[in-house]
Amino acid sequence: MKQIPIYKFYKHKYGDALLIDVIDYSTMWKEIRKIPTFTETFYSLTLVIDGDEAITLNGKNCIATRGTVICSTPGEIWHFHGNMTMNALNLVFEKEFLLTFFNDSNFLNKLKYLSKERLSPFLSLDEPLFNRLLNLYRQMQYEINNTQPKDQHILRAMLYETLILFSRAEVQVPNHSDNVSEKPINRYAQHFAELAEKNFITETNTEFYANALCITSNYLNKIVKQVWGKTTKEYLQAQRIQEACKQLRYTTRSIQEIATSLGYETATYFVRSFHKAKGVTPLAYRKKSHE
Repeated sequence: MKQIPIYKFYKHKYGDALLIDVIDYSTMWKEIRKIPTFTETFYSLTLVIDGDEAITLNGKNCIATRGTVICSTPGEIWHFHGNMTMNALNLVFEKEFLLTFFNDSNFLNKLKYLSKERLSPFLSLDEPLFNRLLNLYRQMQYEINNTQPKDQHILRAMLYETLILFSRAEVQVPNHSDNVSEKPINRYAQHFAELAEKNFITETNTEFYANALCITSNYLNKIVKQVWGKTTKEYLQAQRIQEACKQLRYTTRSIQEIATSLGYETATYFVRSFHKAKGVTPLAYRKKSHE
């Protein structure tokens, strides 16, 4: 199987190291048309200005139109399968750009639309919020492209304002949700995802999450099945496997260390579980991801 291309941040694009950029999609389409499926090692917030683009991000589908925001975190898989002509601005940055100021390694993960197990990576902006954010994007773009040297304090402040404003946006519901019971199910699904994000390593029983949400285990399984297409236990196991994949790709931890960090009783059980989920052993996966 051919490896999915991985794009890394080009921090010396403007000379001195700069871990933030705002890119016009008109400069990206040529490369995307050649390689429509890829992953990235940085954060990406695409603000759609106009168009009608079919996009899949980490298995979730969206038709991106004016006011859509596509929120990507490191390691997620993009796939474009539309006409590839939408007009959009792409805000990209490395986590370190904020950490040098906030010194809070969990800051980005506290934002629901960037949390690892968010319900959807797509946001919808109303017109006033869209215009305010578009103006911020263009201000950042001007600061990056037309000033020398770049004032990283100003850029960091504008990025922070942008991230907070996105918290006011409406989350786009996955296409396969049941419209009849959409609101309560979405509420429980979002709360479950937040709980799972914090506890998927130490808490693997459905009852823990059902009790925390004050619903029955059967009802929780029904919600998780409807939104994600799997049982609660399968969902939690998938999170551990996903975290294992990231550690195999981006760290030098041993198989035993990864197994221990993810709460597996033995490395053997971890290897067996990983092989069942991915079809290869952890070592084979690591080797292939580095080819």
